[in-house]
Amino acid sequence: MGAIRRNRTITLGIVAVVLSSTVLVNYPFATAHSLSYSSSGRSIVHANQHAVERPAGGSDPLAVSPTLDTARTVSATVTSAGGTLTATAANGAVFTLTIPAGAIPDEEDITMTPIASIPDLPFSGGLAGAGAVQLGPEGLILLNAATLVIQPSSPLSIDEQCPFSWHNAGDDFHLFPLTLDITTITMQLTHFSGYGTGSGTSSDRGAAASHSPGRSTSQLEQQIQKLAQDAREKLSLNPTKKQTKKAVKSYNQDLLDLLLSTFASLLSTLQQALLSDSESAMRCALSNLLDSLALLHNKDLDLTILGVSDQFVPTVTATLQKLISKSSSRCPSNLSEIGNLLGLAKFGFVLAGADSALSGLSKTAQSAVDAALKCGSLKMNFDSTVTMGTSETQVTLDITLKASVALKPTIDKDGVSVKFTGQGPLNHDPEPPQASVIYCSVSGQGTNSTLNVISFEFELKLREVDCTSGDAEPPSTAFKAVIDVGRPVEDYRVNCPSGVSGVANGEIWRGQFFCRHQHDAVNGSGSQFMINNWTPGGSPFKEGTLCGSYDFTGTACPLAESAIIEVTRDQ
Repeated sequence: MGAIRRNRTITLGIVAVVLSSTVLVNYPFATAHSLSYSSSGRSIVHANQHAVERPAGGSDPLAVSPTLDTARTVSATVTSAGGTLTATAANGAVFTLTIPAGAIPDEEDITMTPIASIPDLPFSGGLAGAGAVQLGPEGLILLNAATLVIQPSSPLSIDEQCPFSWHNAGDDFHLFPLTLDITTITMQLTHFSGYGTGSGTSSDRGAAASHSPGRSTSQLEQQIQKLAQDAREKLSLNPTKKQTKKAVKSYNQDLLDLLLSTFASLLSTLQQALLSDSESAMRCALSNLLDSLALLHNKDLDLTILGVSDQFVPTVTATLQKLISKSSSRCPSNLSEIGNLLGLAKFGFVLAGADSALSGLSKTAQSAVDAALKCGSLKMNFDSTVTMGTSETQVTLDITLKASVALKPTIDKDGVSVKFTGQGPLNHDPEPPQASVIYCSVSGQGTNSTLNVISFEFELKLREVDCTSGDAEPPSTAFKAVIDVGRPVEDYRVNCPSGVSGVANGEIWRGQFFCRHQHDAVNGSGSQFMINNWTPGGSPFKEGTLCGSYDFTGTACPLAESAIIEVTRDQ
């Protein structure tokens, strides 16, 4: 049982990087739970009165088929300090994405790709002079809302503007709200997917709104869009100051009512998920809460202001604790639960920082880290073979180096990211290599090295999971390792009775390992490599080859090389 690196991505049960939205109505309310807006003395709003509902008619979710204009993709590495990207569509529309400080907890490679066309866009004017973009990585959860400003190449009146969003490659298409600034087309985003604005009529928007998206966050966005559209149309009629103030106040009041009902539904969903004992339901409910908290924070609100913190805190804490307990119980027999626990820990720390009322979740998150470290020790096994030979002599020689390194955990300053490190001898096979031709002999020896595992870690990223199905799976993730193989040296000679002989002298193995894995080399190093693509096996990791064997003829690298790098439990 081990984790083996291949040119594919591992799929693990890492819960925390997790979590997306679930349809609120999938989980019926057991009882009515009250919410009150404490600072204004608002009357209690009951979950069974104002639960988020599907539009009349209950039409299925829409889907569209956007075509990406990849030639116009822009990208940037964005840290927790934030950043800005700008892209231009073929029709001249300009898109500016601004990610504020604190929106992402980790460094991310952000991409923005304009859309060339959407042939099945349900608006009579199509994309017109505006357009759409696909934001990546898909499903990235933002802790603070980013803004996307669309500058059309030709003007769109307020009543023509049809803002929209979708998930993945066009799923769950729905209307998306604009801000009340009628001089711009501005969206505020709490997660990454596809966004844009088309041209259409109120009838077009009404027809689109009759289709209820599957994700509860998308349902909420579509409901807010209707409120924002009504307010923007009023503000576009040159209102007096009094009329402007009234329109904004009415919008804020309606938005608050909607948020109150949303959080009442969220609470019931959390409680039902907890009672169901379903890990999928609990993951989805917590994810939906995180996304909703980002929206709440963007409106300068929090759980305390809504007056619901006393109800949410024990329910959220119990839900996270149950997920940790279930993962801990499986960990002794399932190595992947280490990553699962670390993922839960990270998600718990993120939730703790998303709302001051949930700050106590830091202790619960820390318990997940502790459980992961107690689960078991790890070791890295390394096995690589270089095959030398020539087609003329039909003589080949295998040079094999192996290592088994115990890994020790260290916790980063964020309190949750765990890196495993260690070093051990990287030795040539104790038995000298044998020539492939039986009557030839091999003499000489190799000088060993040290395998230094600079780091081995789980890459834990905040991503949504599609919880529209009854059995939501967490997103795929990967391991990442940085290793240093040192500078082993070979000194072998092949002698054959026919008089044919050959010499393998120098850094033969390391030269070929580097040749095959130049793309993994760290900072141009000849001995350090970052291994960041692994492939899973059955339970939970399985042996496999790093790059496969290659024919030494007609290739840039003259010799064949194959390797296995796996991480297993250190018994």
